[in-house]
Amino acid sequence: MLPPSETEGADPLPPATPQASGGSEFGVALPYSTCLARAPCPPKSVATLPLNHHRRNFATSPVEAVPNPGSPRNLTRVRYFLVLSQRLKMAPLYNKALVLGGTSGIGAAFAAKLIADGSKVVVVGRRQDRLDAFVEAHGSENASAVAFDVTNLTGIGAFAEAVVKADPDLDCVIVNSGIQRAFDFAKPETLELSALGDEITTNYTSAVHLTAAFLPHLRKQSQGHLVYVSATLGLIPSMIRTPNYNASKAALHTFILNVRSQLREAGVSNIRMVEVFPPAVQTELHDERHQPDLVNGGEIGMPLAEFTDKMYDGLVRGADQFAIGPGERFLEEGGWEHQRTQLYEAGQGALKGSLAKYLKK
Repeated sequence: MLPPSETEGADPLPPATPQASGGSEFGVALPYSTCLARAPCPPKSVATLPLNHHRRNFATSPVEAVPNPGSPRNLTRVRYFLVLSQRLKMAPLYNKALVLGGTSGIGAAFAAKLIADGSKVVVVGRRQDRLDAFVEAHGSENASAVAFDVTNLTGIGAFAEAVVKADPDLDCVIVNSGIQRAFDFAKPETLELSALGDEITTNYTSAVHLTAAFLPHLRKQSQGHLVYVSATLGLIPSMIRTPNYNASKAALHTFILNVRSQLREAGVSNIRMVEVFPPAVQTELHDERHQPDLVNGGEIGMPLAEFTDKMYDGLVRGADQFAIGPGERFLEEGGWEHQRTQLYEAGQGALKGSLAKYLKK
């Protein structure tokens, strides 16, 4: 039971007997999966927060069923979720997730976070020593590893086939591989155009190929997930020293919007495509080995552990896209990207009508 100072006069929490379906004996009919999706933080820590925090987060949520109609509707649902989180073992976010770019930075940290919360992972990267170290650290019962370079576009099909054959219970693919390079077009003699091509392939083209390769398998799952680690710079390209990186992430964003709409129009309801817009994060993406014009670049941005927790929280909430850090305001109602998304959705209908007579039946 919560301390009296946090219950604010609420009735004592009723006893509950866990049931396999995620419900409990005290009569709340809110689906287990719905509670999990609406959690304001990782489910295993939800019960440690003050009740006022839950009241703020649940205040506008609709009520599907309540045990006591006389109670405030948000408080009733919070009491239910607190009991649920305290009395039941929460389901993991995914059954098994494939994490591309899993040998360092966001990929390695998020793979470890998933394992800590009950998901199995398959980490993918180029560096075999780091893959082996990850599996050793987390145990072969929780993690496996595959060495693969996502810039090998012609090999992605065979790679995907091998992964799903070895792990048929895979229900999530996290597309996280990424590089960032500086290009100064005011000094064209300094440009290394091969590096420009590598950046586009890593950040964008490989994501397209991976999506095509894993969609057939994910469509066979009861619920399949494609999670893309994008960048706020793909929305607002404010850092002009990385024009190609910004463009690659903008292309990725447009691709995700369009494919998500295609799946929706085709009636595919068991695939969720989620785009995450990180801020700068303290990883080796910015270190001097990769960006020699920087000094102490690994100190730039949000601490990795903080970002990892926020990304997990966002995925638990269940939005199709979300930002962390400065980009959050762009996606809020009335924000720049929110308005652009509305224009995008309105434009689809207009174009569909105007193109109808030109499209082959």
